[in-house]
Order: sequence, then C-alpha cells, then structure tokens
Amino acid sequence: MASAAPEPAVDPGAVCPPTDGCPACPPPQIVCASPPDLLPDLPPDERVWVRWGKDAAGALLGILFGTLLSLYVTVVFDRYKRFRETLIDIAQARLHNDAYPTAVTGLQPVRDAAVAYAQLLERKQWTLDADGHLDAAAEVGRLTAFARLSALCIENLLHGTTRGLTPDAYLAAFQSEYNRINGQHFVQFEQRLSPDRGALLRPWPRPPAPLARKVVPVDFFDLLLG
Repeated sequence: MASAAPEPAVDPGAVCPPTDGCPACPPPQIVCASPPDLLPDLPPDERVWVRWGKDAAGALLGILFGTLLSLYVTVVFDRYKRFRETLIDIAQARLHNDAYPTAVTGLQPVRDAAVAYAQLLERKQWTLDADGHLDAAAEVGRLTAFARLSALCIENLLHGTTRGLTPDAYLAAFQSEYNRINGQHFVQFEQRLSPDRGALLRPWPRPPAPLARKVVPVDFFDLLLG
C-alpha cells in the first residue's frame, strides 16, 4: 500500500505568486484608503495688473475719504474760530467803549465815539447773522440798540434837545439809565453767547449775506427819547 505523499511545508515568510487558487496563500487583505482631503476651489489666476489695480483703487478711496474728512473738520474749526474772534472783537469794543459823557461840555468826541461803537456792533451782528448764529446775533442786536440809543441821547444833549430838562439834569438822568441798563443786561455779556450747532456742522457753505434775522425789542431810554 503506497504511502501518501507528504504535504509540502509552508514557509510563512514566502511570497505567494500572483496566482489564484493557491491553498497555501492567506486571503488577500483589502485596505480601504481614505480619500485625500478635498482642497477648496482656488480662484482663477488673475493678472498682476488687475490685482494691482484693485489695491490701488482701494488705497485711492481711502486717501480721498481721509482728505474729505480732514477738510470738513478744518471747515468746522474755522467756523468756530470765526465765531470766537467775533465775540472777542465785541468784548474788546464794549470794555474799551469811551462813549460815556461825564460833563455837558466836550460832547462832540463822545458822540463820535458812540456812533463808531454802534456801527462796529452792527457789523458784528451782520457777521453773526450771515454765519447762521441767529440767537447770538439777536443778543448782539440788543447791545447794538443800546449803543445806538445812547448815541442819540448824547446827540440830544449836544444839541440842547433835553425835553424840558436842564443839561445837567438830562446828563444825570442819562447816566443813571445807562448804568442801570448796562448792569442789568450786559455784564459778562459775551459769556452768555454760544454758536449755533447747525451752522457749525453744516456741510455746505452759507450764502454771503444773511437770509434771516431775529429782532429783540428793547425799551431803552424811553423817558429820555420819547
């Protein structure tokens, strides 16, 4: 009886030939590789001059906006500076006003100073109205009326039109009324004035002449002027 042929020894480190049906080869191992990470779609290549043009346009817009903003801030500051300088001129004229008679003689220079003072205030009131500071201009208008009516009283005293009073009595009445009005209405006068916010922040310029004016009625020197 023939003995069975011995089975060939299987070497575990042997590499199986790529043939199907090899009983000694282990079943093939299938390893599923993960798909590579998907990359985002890249924008199409742009020409260098296109990218440069976009960067330059953005830079120019930034420069233009900064220039306009700087110009606007400068205009607002100049408007406030003009308002403040106008008030300084009014304060200097008011504090150095020499149109106050102390005697019934030598009235011509006092009368001339009173007229010049009233004319200066009228110009400053016109400036404030033209710049749109109507409330401040109206208050300056009261001071202007006070100066103008004072000049009329001095002129009456100069010409002897004293409404039946002696020149000395008329002068005393004028001084009393002048001091009363000045102390009641015009002490620290400029500190009460403030600019109009809309006029300061207005983005476009105002017309060169006043478009409107507020008028505050006064009753100064009624007894002396009639």
